[in-house]
Amino acid sequence: MEQKPEQAHVNTKKTNKTLQVIPWVGLILFVVLAAVGGYLYATKKLVFASASTDASVSVVTRACGKDVIAKYNGYYTADAPDAQKATLKSAFDAATATSGAANDPNCAYIRYAYYFATGDTANAQKEIDALKALAAKGQYATSELTGVQQLDSIQADLNRLKNPNAETQGTTSTNGQG
Repeated sequence: MEQKPEQAHVNTKKTNKTLQVIPWVGLILFVVLAAVGGYLYATKKLVFASASTDASVSVVTRACGKDVIAKYNGYYTADAPDAQKATLKSAFDAATATSGAANDPNCAYIRYAYYFATGDTANAQKEIDALKALAAKGQYATSELTGVQQLDSIQADLNRLKNPNAETQGTTSTNGQG
């Protein structure tokens, strides 16, 4: 069946009005979401975490922000061993003294790295346990930390440090670290 010319014209007008409204609604929604996301990211209340496929964005307060992370990352760029030790110690001190550090996976990872580098296996294990507890809440250290590893990997590294003669060490965690 063919439409009469008048009917085709009426249907086109309705479709055009609908098509004109959709981009405006999409644009307004995008601007609102971008503004809210930008505010949360700027105030360090939005941390993007990556782990397994079921992980999502976690909203947490970052006690160890960009300045502490920069100190930690300086450990990897320092040339001399003494400079590396001093840089890692400075990052550790900041990750320990910062308010809210106990609930920040970035701080816990920096403390773990310090304890691991200094051979303090007991305290390193405590930090891994803290990271596991935070991971259970969906909170992971940021990939902004140079050399950040998954929980399984750091547990295996610590197990090798504790018992260097063992050929294989099992791990106790399946949680990922971003």
